[in-house]
Amino acid sequence: MRTAETPPAATVLRQYEPLSSAQSRRLVRLLAAQSAPLSPAALAVVRAVEDHAGAPAAVSERAIRQHRIDLVHGELPRLAASDLIEYDGDTATATDEGIAAVRTVEDAIPPDVDGDALLSVMNSDRRRTVASVLARTPHERVTLTGLAVAVATVEQDADLTRIDQSTLEEVQTTLHHVHLPKLDEARFVEYDAETRTIADEGIERIGSAWLTETEPLSSVASDGGHDASAAADENVWSIDAHEDVVERMRALADHADDELVVVLAAEGLLTPGCLIHLRVATERGVDVAIGTPHAAVRDRIDAAVPEATVWNPQQQWHLPSLGGEGRLSRLVVADTRAAMLATIDRNRVASETAVTGDGRDNGLVTAVRKLVDSRLDAGGNRQPDHQSPASP
Repeated sequence: MRTAETPPAATVLRQYEPLSSAQSRRLVRLLAAQSAPLSPAALAVVRAVEDHAGAPAAVSERAIRQHRIDLVHGELPRLAASDLIEYDGDTATATDEGIAAVRTVEDAIPPDVDGDALLSVMNSDRRRTVASVLARTPHERVTLTGLAVAVATVEQDADLTRIDQSTLEEVQTTLHHVHLPKLDEARFVEYDAETRTIADEGIERIGSAWLTETEPLSSVASDGGHDASAAADENVWSIDAHEDVVERMRALADHADDELVVVLAAEGLLTPGCLIHLRVATERGVDVAIGTPHAAVRDRIDAAVPEATVWNPQQQWHLPSLGGEGRLSRLVVADTRAAMLATIDRNRVASETAVTGDGRDNGLVTAVRKLVDSRLDAGGNRQPDHQSPASP
């Protein structure tokens, strides 16, 4: 089986992952329009005014300060690391490379498609493969196992007989827990997690520029001759990319029924998208509790998710080393049936990886749940931040 060369826009998005964020693209365009470099303080003012629909009088000093913190400790270093801007700690300016990259990516967004949703989906090689397979299958609804077979054969560029069972299980697990929920959220597919079947709801809206060449794969309508472990909920598996860790956290928030506990031990982890998912969870009645030792992050949560319980955990949450250079970055428990524990390498957010599992009797879920309960019993009890004895 042959795949065509990745389209230029997809190549650019893979190289410049920050461009999947409309906010980052706007920042590059803003810097490109300036005749001189801008300081983080000036950029923070612009951001704060944008938040208030261009009304400077409505902007508070606190809002400007928070934007400056986010720029200095997050967005500007990430954009500079990708060579999209030049940033020396005092001022920032767009690079020619960054301007060209933004133009290439945005020109590939179809006029009738939400650009943020499309780029959030298309920043994953596996999701591009899923979209390509579904765009070229004649079936109205396909099975998860059959789709996993098709995706694996494309990714491995191999005949089905040469794909081992462990590879199929890994593909199916990530499709079920990460990629299909993401495509469903963007309304490009309809994924029924109960029956584990997928319908093409709007793949054609993605546009051919983002798809890879695949042969029509009739096997996606069936199980393809393999049982790719439909009981994947009983497994524990690893997540090796920061963006997939973020998607797993969002999926856990979306599927929580009664209680969601989140501990954010490192800075720079709470994206605007995560805040939206947490807010939606509280609005449908989920008891959401979020702990973080970082006061600025607690302030953001208080403002964006007012119904959540926000607390300041004890220091032991974020001090222990979890093997090698790994340090706890985030921990998520949804009800008593799903959990995720993530680590980062020396506080570099881009290096985040995780282990996660599903099932009420799952060993990882049980262990993480006990860890949460023991730490809360030890003094990090979930009280609102302004009442917490651990608060500064």
